[in-house]
This record gives sequence, structure tokens and C-alpha cells, in this order.
Amino acid sequence: AGFDLAAVGIIPMQNGFSLFGKIGVMYTMTRSSISTSSTLVPVSAELSPKRSEWNPKFGIGAGYDFSNGLGLRAEYERVSNVGDAATGEGNVGMWSLGLTKRF
Repeated sequence: AGFDLAAVGIIPMQNGFSLFGKIGVMYTMTRSSISTSSTLVPVSAELSPKRSEWNPKFGIGAGYDFSNGLGLRAEYERVSNVGDAATGEGNVGMWSLGLTKRF
């Protein structure tokens, strides 16, 4: 789970097409859950580690405007270094396709 803040730069192309790039940060909240029935787990072991942090993110994409107010947008976003050794650390990527409405 998380929320983000990003700046978007848009390059208009011909015939309603555009390209864009994003750069920003995302506040991520990572939680891991471990369960065991073994008595070999130390009493001090953290069975539900959590991590909250700000992580860098970027994105690229393309859009197409059907009209002045309605468009279609496809993009890829990536958030780097989410989590830590206790929760598991990795990069998170997402592809999306959406409609845009300008007012």
C-alpha cells in the first residue's frame, strides 16, 4: 500500500498522440507475515515485520486523445527498493491502461 507524488512531462505528437514521462516518490508500507508450528523459532523473532518509507519512482507512457476532453493512456511505472531485509526488498513495476477526462 502507499501513495505518491510525481511530476509529469508531456510531449504532444501529431493526430492526438502524446508521449509522457513521470518522476517522483512513493510512500510505501510493506508488511510480511510469517507463521510456524515449530518450537525452533526464537521467542524474539519478528513474525510480522513492517516497513514504511519513501521510494523513488518513474514512469513512461503514451496517450491518445479521442476529443478535447477524452483520451486513452497506457503507461509503465516502477518503484525502486521497496521493503528491507526483514520484509523482503524489491522493485515494483506496473503496467496500466486507463481513460482520461479533462474538465
